[in-house]
Amino acid sequence: MSKKIIVVDDEPSMLAVIEAMLSSEEYEVHSFDDAVKAIEFYRTHGADLIISDIRMEKMDGISFLKGIREISAETMVILITAFANVQDALHAMKMGAYDYLQKPFKMEKLRALVKRALTVQEILIGSPALEKTQETTEIFCGIVSQNKVMKELFSMIKKAAPSKTTILLQGESGTGKELFARAIHANSGRQEEPFVAINCGALPEPLLESELFGHVKGAFTGAVEEKVGLFKAAGNGTIFLDEIASLTLNLQAKLLRVLQEKEIRPVGSVKTEKVGSRVIAATNTSIEEMVTGKNFREDLYYRLNIIPIEIPPLRERPDDLMPLIRYFFRKYSPDKLFRISPMALNTLLEYRWPGNIRELESTIERITTLCSNELITPEDLPAFLRKSPRLIKTEAGKTGPFFQMDYSFKEIIPLKRFIALAEGQYIHFVLHKTEEDDTLAAKYLGIDINSLKKKLERLEKLKN
Repeated sequence: MSKKIIVVDDEPSMLAVIEAMLSSEEYEVHSFDDAVKAIEFYRTHGADLIISDIRMEKMDGISFLKGIREISAETMVILITAFANVQDALHAMKMGAYDYLQKPFKMEKLRALVKRALTVQEILIGSPALEKTQETTEIFCGIVSQNKVMKELFSMIKKAAPSKTTILLQGESGTGKELFARAIHANSGRQEEPFVAINCGALPEPLLESELFGHVKGAFTGAVEEKVGLFKAAGNGTIFLDEIASLTLNLQAKLLRVLQEKEIRPVGSVKTEKVGSRVIAATNTSIEEMVTGKNFREDLYYRLNIIPIEIPPLRERPDDLMPLIRYFFRKYSPDKLFRISPMALNTLLEYRWPGNIRELESTIERITTLCSNELITPEDLPAFLRKSPRLIKTEAGKTGPFFQMDYSFKEIIPLKRFIALAEGQYIHFVLHKTEEDDTLAAKYLGIDINSLKKKLERLEKLKN
């Protein structure tokens, strides 16, 4: 069944163009040049989505939105605005509009925005398509995903886990490397044996050596009794070495001997002891680059990298966002049913999640802990999610985008180079906000398209 969309604009040409584009996508389109008539139609027939201009003669978009919200709070509303009226659009979003599109715009942008809005609506109200998506979500040893690449990794784990082979997990912080390690252990046939994890970057070298290999009494000051190392404590189970790239070259050599000879020598001892644990290592940095820079032993790298598993960051698998959001809401609020407003959900879906799944999980836990209402609105989200560029009055009295750069200096550079880099950062910011529309970005920057291209070329040379 096709989606029903109402379009409202008192400019006939714009109305016709939007109607033609939506009809080509096989939506059921109802066009109105009168906002009052559109409200009456909506009251009787409803709609899945409404697209409305903000500035109209008989009734402006803000009043129109109020009229729609008096009938229903669920229908998605997209507003179209001129640059000078963006403040009205931001006000309308606080009133419950889903999003706004700024003139002039390309139809491709509107098409994409319509699809996204309808997808969010399906998530909020439920649909057969959504139920089918939920059916494809897999929970593998606590790892939630419906992503194709992730499911291929699940299959690889099932095949590799029963072997004794060392596995190297690579991925950004927060992608769930320890969860993957535990999944390998659970499918290895060693699941009745211990699973021992240690963060190699959290301890200084002498203490880490003692933790890994143990020490004998009197081995050093403070060694008042014998200590069993983690390799020995793991027995025939699994030892998980997180942040393996932080090992010193001295400890790398000792770990290499463990992998080659399957034996350890406790600190201060002259005897070696056999170990049977399986090693899984993990890193969030490129060990290949460290090998090239002589900071990591090449022979150890090849010993660890027999079966490499690269875990993709959350931003590369957006199809996993909604399943994970649902999963964490159920985990942290099993007895309370939360509803998410369209704007709040859109904010969660559009955020890049640099901290990956760990950041998403802690965010949902915070929301469920602090939100007292059943409906989650943008105001219930953490401040870092709600931060976005806003339009303010400049000294010249014009409205322009407010932009604040956060610099982290590693070295002193000439002022001219700094100014060029700062200019480039702001240009990329504007390009991002205009969805890489060079023409529109150039307009907002107050330069022509050729000047913009030359600036981007100079920036690339600076980076190189």
